[in-house]
Amino acid sequence: MSITTSFQATKLQLKPHERTLPEMPAREKPRTLPKTEAEWAALKGSVSPRTHPDPFADELDQRIFGLSPPPQYPADMEPKKLDIIVIGCGMAGMQFSMLSRWRLRNVSLRIFEKNPTFGGTWFENRYPGCRCDVASALYSFRFEPFDWTEGFAQWDEIFQYLRYVATKYDVPEHVQFNSAVCGNTWDESRGKWIVHVERGTGDNKHVTVEECHVLVNANGFLNRPKMPDIPGIASYKGHLVHSSQWNHKVDIPAGKRVGVIGNGSTGIQIVADISPKVKSLDHFARTPTWISPYPANFVVSREYRDKMSQLKNHKYNQQDIWIRAEKTWTWWTQGTGDAQAEKYQARFLNVAKKNLENSIKDPVLKKKLTPHHAYGCRRPINSNDYYQCLLLPHVNYINEAIVKFTPKGIVIRREDGSEEERELDMVICATGFAVNWINKFMPIRGKGGKLLEDTWATHPEAYRTIAVSGYPNYFWIAGPNTPPTHNSLYIIFEQQINYIMQCIVLLQTNPLIKSMDVKKSAQKEFADAAQDWLTRNTVWSTDCGGWYRYKNGYIVQWPGSATHMLESLYTPNYDHYNFQLRFENTKHGPSTPYSADGWRDRWRDPGLKKMQPTPYML
Repeated sequence: MSITTSFQATKLQLKPHERTLPEMPAREKPRTLPKTEAEWAALKGSVSPRTHPDPFADELDQRIFGLSPPPQYPADMEPKKLDIIVIGCGMAGMQFSMLSRWRLRNVSLRIFEKNPTFGGTWFENRYPGCRCDVASALYSFRFEPFDWTEGFAQWDEIFQYLRYVATKYDVPEHVQFNSAVCGNTWDESRGKWIVHVERGTGDNKHVTVEECHVLVNANGFLNRPKMPDIPGIASYKGHLVHSSQWNHKVDIPAGKRVGVIGNGSTGIQIVADISPKVKSLDHFARTPTWISPYPANFVVSREYRDKMSQLKNHKYNQQDIWIRAEKTWTWWTQGTGDAQAEKYQARFLNVAKKNLENSIKDPVLKKKLTPHHAYGCRRPINSNDYYQCLLLPHVNYINEAIVKFTPKGIVIRREDGSEEERELDMVICATGFAVNWINKFMPIRGKGGKLLEDTWATHPEAYRTIAVSGYPNYFWIAGPNTPPTHNSLYIIFEQQINYIMQCIVLLQTNPLIKSMDVKKSAQKEFADAAQDWLTRNTVWSTDCGGWYRYKNGYIVQWPGSATHMLESLYTPNYDHYNFQLRFENTKHGPSTPYSADGWRDRWRDPGLKKMQPTPYML
């Protein structure tokens, strides 16, 4: 569902749900994982600046991905000490911790994580059938190979991978768990953020007040679950659960009449997993979406696993996947007259159409399942068995409008205007997240006490995903316009973090600078150029009910390829910032090579079309 306003999104947002450490499903474990407590203990902190060079600073990777080099401290000065707080310890928070060990000096780093452990999305989401729709080989640190047992890993394997890496790099040293940041306020006179942290669990909670010079939001964009905006939901007497708060000990669909609301990747995965086990299943999906089979590497052989567990092969494989994705990223563009873009769009669309044609023969059901939007307008879905589950006699695909909840179930309105009550024992809300970058349980007050929720009343506007005018020394990892459509979040986060660290080093090495705040003019220039390009050139120019686009037409994707994004964040352009007590002799970094033309990136150079760094192809 597209978001109308920040008020609508926050109104539907669920309060953070206390989660306990998960029980791992009984299936094959990756051989990379330690097998005993002694082995886990030996792994702890085994990679550090004392024992290893910077694992992120690989020269070939920097050239291929366009990663910026580490920030440099002047050799003849001791940098000013800064207190840094990071909110959240999912993938992004972990990377900040890891990078900081090699790239920052004389800082006090604290990471506040609301959960009892790291992992973020992959700690919280445990619903039936939960797996990543990005290939495991790409959904990993480029220098940390793993014995992935599947080509597209399930939630528990990703959680174990993150636990493995966090232990190896001693991330917990920086983290305070069961500590939810519940408010941030900028103190203009002191140049500090005042951070309120709710600590503890259950009835044993208390709030502490912390301070820092730099505040980094690593909350991500898929961690604020929202319920459907349907009248009467509070009156329902059956079992109601949001997919992100699934508890396998309590949420048991087997043998019940179950309704699933939503048909994003979560809804599709849940229906495919539970439909053989339930008494009946109603899948409520107002807008159909394109569904393709998983690629051939969904199942991986032991030989492939052995090969990809080796660092050299893993690195080459990631480089190869990245390059191929950068060459084909134009599949989500349209109306540009670019023959290559039209070819890729047609290719992916034909795969999805063929999947529907081969799977569903009933013309009425096929019509219901056929989208009327361009491929990619909503996030494309992979599934090998969803369509087959819809053919089971006790499964119903319902695309009629939901009128309301009742104590017994859900009322729908048929095409003829009649209403029908569907009695249900359990309703699963696979209705996603409030992707508006506003957390109503963590208000952010910037200069003059202005609430971010008010600043972003109609849509979230940021400067190159990183900063928001009026909120000094506040940086975002995975801020607005970050969500990638086609490549590695790990690498994108790394570039964002290194950009932030360059700003931190500037603040440390220029003692007279109290704070830096992106200029409103620079932010608006980027936002206007991005929206102009996205609106003219992409599949999100029309409303298809996806979360990439607001109801008012504002698009929260990046205006170009992942390479284009990394080049735009290569180094800060400090002329785009206002500095309080600015030291005029500061040497500025070179201007960031950002262009409003999203077609500009080096992987579209015809001379690079044959470049293949490795024979290991997925």
